[in-house]
Amino acid sequence: MGNSLSDQLLKAGLVNNAKAKKVRSDKHKSLKQQRKHKIETVNETKEQFQKQQQLKVEKDRELNRQIKEQAEKTAVLAQIKQLIDLNKLPQEPEGTAFNFSDGSKVKTLYLSDSAREYLVKGRLAIVRSGQSYQVIPAGVAEKIQQRDATLIVMVNEPDPSVNTVDDDPYADYKIPDDLIW
Repeated sequence: MGNSLSDQLLKAGLVNNAKAKKVRSDKHKSLKQQRKHKIETVNETKEQFQKQQQLKVEKDRELNRQIKEQAEKTAVLAQIKQLIDLNKLPQEPEGTAFNFSDGSKVKTLYLSDSAREYLVKGRLAIVRSGQSYQVIPAGVAEKIQQRDATLIVMVNEPDPSVNTVDDDPYADYKIPDDLIW
């Protein structure tokens, strides 16, 4: 099958030797003139192929960008879920009912009295976790808010006039002024 098309046509008897020689010489002359006059022939199929390749590359870039965005969203949701699962406070069914609003609906969580007090003071926050609600520390709620603010249901602003270190075990001890090191 190493025969060229002209050789195959000659063997089949579709063209004669004179026509094949004339076609070869015409092709040779046209190539020689193009080189001499530096004329570039426009190959439409090549241009069309290049345009198709360029469109394919742009389409692939867009698809890769969308896949990357989706992967980032999935990673952020996984981070949020992990933050909530690691830091959520246990809910107490026998605790005091705490009502809060989520949009236009009023929801209820049962919390201990200390958790309720911390929630009111702004040390705890309520976040949406799937179909349920969880109570987490306010610092974790800030991290979640940076990733997706729509999951935060309730965060009270801490009162600056109240000392935030209520659990300081050394609060009753006076620090001497004349301490020499």
